[in-house]
This record gives sequence, C-alpha cells and structure tokens, in this order.
Amino acid sequence: MINTATLTTLRRFQESSFIETATIIDPKGTPVSDGAGGITYTPATIGTERCRVAAMNLARAEVVLGGQLQGSIPWAISLPLDTAARETHQITVDGQTYEVVALWGPSTYGTTTKAICMKVGA
Repeated sequence: MINTATLTTLRRFQESSFIETATIIDPKGTPVSDGAGGITYTPATIGTERCRVAAMNLARAEVVLGGQLQGSIPWAISLPLDTAARETHQITVDGQTYEVVALWGPSTYGTTTKAICMKVGA
C-alpha cells in the first residue's frame, strides 16, 4: 500500500515533467442573447495548468474515442490530478487548440489526469 506522503511525492515528480502551459476553455461558457430571440455562446477560460502533450501511439486511422469516430491522431495531454478539465472543454497549448474527447483519471493512486484530445482544425 502506498502511503499519502509517497503518493504526494509521486504526484510532484510527475508534475515536474509538465513543461507546457495549457489554457482550459469552455466553448459554451456564457450564453448571450443575440438580440433576435436566440442565444450565442461566448467561450470562457476556466483556468491554466502546467501540462505535457504527446501524440498517442496509434496509427493514423479512424478510431472511436469518447463515443465519436475520429479520423486523426489522438493526443494525450497530461494535467495535474485535480484539474478542472471536462469532456466538454477545449485545451489550448502553444497556440494549438485541442478538443477533449475523453478523460482518464483520477484513479486509485493516480498521479495525473490525462485528457485524450483531437486537434481542432487538423
């Protein structure tokens, strides 16, 4: 069994590898009247987190992720365990926006939350 101190050390070690900064965005953040009886949405920034981005080891092909058929390479964005990212959010790193399609974590003895994403506009 891993004690709390060891788990905290493991999380800090994992987070030390987060060399990028992610901006977490809710694309449907704030509903605003469009003046014609409808609603438009103004994206809202949820926050920023340190992160690590990596292409997943899957061949470029159509795959099902987050219940959706995807025809591009999925990306894994590792975030701190207590991140506010949700499957309805987008994450921007170094000017590239990713759509979150699934989240892995938290789990027993988890050290990160992993957002499985697809590049927007790719």
